Amino acid sequence: MKYSEIIGLQEYFHPVFNIENETVNYWKQFIPNDQFYEVLRKTISAIDTSEPSLRKSIWIQGTFGTGKSHAASVIKHLLFDDYEEVENYINENIDDSSLKSKIKNYRGKNKLMPIVLKGLGSISNSRTFALQIEKAVRTSPGFKDLGIVTTSDFDRLIEKVNSPLIDWDSLIKKHDELSIYVTTKTDILKKLNAYDIDFFHVIEGTLNNEGVHFSHSDITKWLVEVNNEVIAQKKADGIIIIWDEFTSVMDSINSGIINQLQNIAELSEKNNIFLYLISHRTPHQHTIPKEDLSRMNDRFHIIQYRMEPITTYHIIAATIKKINIEEWRRQQAEIFDSSTQWDDLINLLTNNHSASAKSKLKDLFPIHPYTAYLSTFIARNLGSTNRSIFGFLYDKEFGFLNYLDKEINGERLLTADYLWDFFAKAFENDQEARFNQVLDKYRLNIQRVQEHGENCTKVFKGILLLNVLFKVIEVTGEEGSPVTPSTENITSLFMGSGFEKEIPEILSFIDEKGIVTKTPSGDYLIEFSSLPIREIEQAKESVRNQFKDIINVLKYAQVDKDLEKSIFKDNIYRESEITLFSTKIENEHILRNRLYKAFQKPYSLKCAVFLANGDYDHLTTIPKIKELAQDEDFQDIVFVIVEEPFSERNYEKFIDYIARKQVSDNHSYDEQSANYENYAKEQVKEWFSRIKTRYMQIIFRDKDEKHLATKIGNVINRSYSPVIFSKGIDYISDLFRNANVWKFQTAIKAAEIFIFADDRTELEEKTSTGPNVYLKYLIKDKEGEYIIADNLMLKTDGDPNHTLNIIQGEIDSKLSKLKQRSLFNIGEELKFLTEPPFGLYTNMPNMALMGFVLRKYIGELYVADVGRPIEKDEMRDLIGYMFSYWQDGKNQNKLNVRFGSKEERELKKILLDLFDLKDFNSITDTRWAIVNYVKTIAKYPIWSLKYCTEGKNISDAIDELLKLIYNSTNDIDVKLISGVLRKIKDYHYELKLALKHENFRAGFLTFLQSVDDGISITNENFNEVTDYLFSSMQEEIGLWKEDNVKLKVYQWHTHKNQPASNPTPPNKPDTPQNPDIPTNTPTPEREKIIFKVRNFNHGEQELKNRIVKMIEENQHFSQLLSLIDKYFN
Repeated sequence: MKYSEIIGLQEYFHPVFNIENETVNYWKQFIPNDQFYEVLRKTISAIDTSEPSLRKSIWIQGTFGTGKSHAASVIKHLLFDDYEEVENYINENIDDSSLKSKIKNYRGKNKLMPIVLKGLGSISNSRTFALQIEKAVRTSPGFKDLGIVTTSDFDRLIEKVNSPLIDWDSLIKKHDELSIYVTTKTDILKKLNAYDIDFFHVIEGTLNNEGVHFSHSDITKWLVEVNNEVIAQKKADGIIIIWDEFTSVMDSINSGIINQLQNIAELSEKNNIFLYLISHRTPHQHTIPKEDLSRMNDRFHIIQYRMEPITTYHIIAATIKKINIEEWRRQQAEIFDSSTQWDDLINLLTNNHSASAKSKLKDLFPIHPYTAYLSTFIARNLGSTNRSIFGFLYDKEFGFLNYLDKEINGERLLTADYLWDFFAKAFENDQEARFNQVLDKYRLNIQRVQEHGENCTKVFKGILLLNVLFKVIEVTGEEGSPVTPSTENITSLFMGSGFEKEIPEILSFIDEKGIVTKTPSGDYLIEFSSLPIREIEQAKESVRNQFKDIINVLKYAQVDKDLEKSIFKDNIYRESEITLFSTKIENEHILRNRLYKAFQKPYSLKCAVFLANGDYDHLTTIPKIKELAQDEDFQDIVFVIVEEPFSERNYEKFIDYIARKQVSDNHSYDEQSANYENYAKEQVKEWFSRIKTRYMQIIFRDKDEKHLATKIGNVINRSYSPVIFSKGIDYISDLFRNANVWKFQTAIKAAEIFIFADDRTELEEKTSTGPNVYLKYLIKDKEGEYIIADNLMLKTDGDPNHTLNIIQGEIDSKLSKLKQRSLFNIGEELKFLTEPPFGLYTNMPNMALMGFVLRKYIGELYVADVGRPIEKDEMRDLIGYMFSYWQDGKNQNKLNVRFGSKEERELKKILLDLFDLKDFNSITDTRWAIVNYVKTIAKYPIWSLKYCTEGKNISDAIDELLKLIYNSTNDIDVKLISGVLRKIKDYHYELKLALKHENFRAGFLTFLQSVDDGISITNENFNEVTDYLFSSMQEEIGLWKEDNVKLKVYQWHTHKNQPASNPTPPNKPDTPQNPDIPTNTPTPEREKIIFKVRNFNHGEQELKNRIVKMIEENQHFSQLLSLIDKYFN
């Protein structure tokens, strides 16, 4: 008996649907599915919405054989056919009630007239594109009876042809390209009336050559006019242009066509004209400029139309006709009831989906379930015009119809080798040539395989098919397990075939003969070519040297960081540093050096993790590590030995894979290289998976214990971190309740809480909610009792070993030694707190802790650069800068501080009273306020008072005060403060009396008059002198110094008495030619001498005598001689 006596195929089914030439009512055979519902829903929404942004044309994309053309035909009929014709289909086939209601509501008042086009890959320009649409409209069945009056380009050209001004007989004889097609004018009109586009171009070109031109119609405007006629004649409410197989147009698309396409699509929004394009590639898969793609996305709803497996199963089942249903059921039961393995296989193939899917797979009998599954995979990814799953069903040479002609007892099931035979041609035609290596494997080995028997041939073809599909998932990213060419999958392909027991022997033959080599994981993956064994062995030597250290193996697979993170860093609360080492310790000195350099952060918990290659390597390492753990240099390192080794066997596999990868690279076998690289990495990742479930040995100082890898972090937190950082927050066990508070974070708010709180009640309130609740453990002992009083002072009977007490004591001790320093960097001085046994680093508890212990220094510490006391806000910021400096070396310059003193505060108070100033934060601010007082009130330098009548006894006090005023740095010495304070206090009353405006002026005048007897300064020229001083002195008047003023007085006198005819002042001669003679800078002494020379009035002879005497008495006269020589020449 043959299967053809039991089953067949429905006669009405068409393997390839032709939307231009439909069989009457064949559209009603379409079985709606979820994908169709999505397209129909999107279409109805687009054509029936008032929202402009949603009124777009539709672009459907799906591979060949997915049913998208048939689906488009259904939508075409639903939107235009008489409602009575489609209502029954809607009621019986549309199961989605909401969608059913929407389509009924739309058709109750609207319809769209369809225009259908298909393919037309010959379109190469926008002109032809427009003519094809005109032709489609004119020839469309729905438009023929309309009597459209809108003139098309064909109409205009026919009008030109009919013009009596053109002698067509002469033109036909004259133009060969015309005479090829026609012999008379009648022939021309016949072709144009038949909408022959190629001939249209010939005629148009002939007329152009003869100088006869006519304008083209704008296709968008023409469509709008046509649509208006359709609506006016009440034939429909709009137009839908359905263009099937649009891929062929896209293959030759250019900017002109793109523009027309976009312009037509724009008509959807306002003119009720819609494009409905169907292609097997999206616009993104063509060489279309990005800006055009963007505009297309704005104008189209682009929908992926995929053939889901359950849909394919339904359609195939509907296509198969049961001739003898009883015999079919008997044969089906005989196969599927024979083993429970069928249910397992079907569960795998349907991914445990609905019972309906599982049942449908069995309904496809005698198609093997695995074959049915692979057919859906092919339909989704690899179908072509001539090679779809439905083409396979109706094919008599290689497909289902061929199988039905075979005897039932020969082949009980249609297996995957039939798919290979049918689709091999599609694989050969793959545009990207992805399957050439598989096809080459087939051509090179098919004869040898056939000689080994028919069953071997079937298995070989199954392996080839899986390799093709496995290649596809590398690109598409689909779930790959059922198409992996694994031993298990290959065996399942032929379950129930009757030769299952032969399969292991067949696979061994295929592997051993090198037809398809089995990988270490049992996969029969096809590679580009075999690799030279000698090159592999040579490569292994260098690979072994490269991966001598097992840590390099981990790094190659990029799991070293995962190991550090998932086992250690994610579970150790304190900031940690994890360094991996090999258990092969060939040189202890090198290991010591590596341990010294491995850890950079003083506050981190340091773990040295040792991993083994060989099965027993870790055992030989233990004594050496125990010795290191006792060394004082390494007493703060937690040594961890991973007991699970990589193993010599896995290591050799790893070396082999890497060697093969390198040889593949040398031969440019990129895909093969990538496979071997993946195999190598999988070996290491599998080791990592084992490590996470096995034991690890911890060695720390004199401790030695084992724990599961999953417990390592918790053990380190509870047992080792508090030992290493015994004086840090690790001592406070309650902080281990929450991992987040340990995280590295700049927690300024935490410091602020402890700085700004006025009493313990306020502090309790601020640490009562959220993550701040854990901060209260900083001020409680192990019994939960507070170690601080209500006034936030540490209790004298509190736990002396509590972190807060210890850190407070350390800081107090350190800062007490710095009180006599004029300046120090608090970040540098307290940096020792980042090291064990303290281990402070940037997190919530540490910053809160520093906020508490430094709050007592608010007002005592001064900001160095401005000399003001540090208040709460500044202390908070100072703590932030301190942690920033400790972590990354930043903000060190913001940590310069000094201690303020009682004398400094007293001096500031006296000066404020003395000069009647408002309160200032610092002595520096007070200094500047006095300078401003001199400028705005006194008007003359403060030292002027020394020269007034009331100031003669206060000269010493004023000189001391001037030392403070002239101090240009912010580093104000404690001794300076003491000296100034002493003098000011001694003469406080006298200074207060002297501080009058008239005393400043009188004193300054007296000073000016004392500069030189030869310079006469009186009340009459006083203002002239002071004006000169104000214009020539660079400093603020409060910072003027006596010597500088004297210098300017001499310069004023010199300048005033300088002859008008000599523009060059005598004291500024031309630059000497002798470069050894330095240029002198003005000084009071120098200006005084110049003044005396200019005012010498004892006669010329006396002047000469004195110059000669000066030369005779000066032993070092060389420079003087050169100057005299120069100016007496």
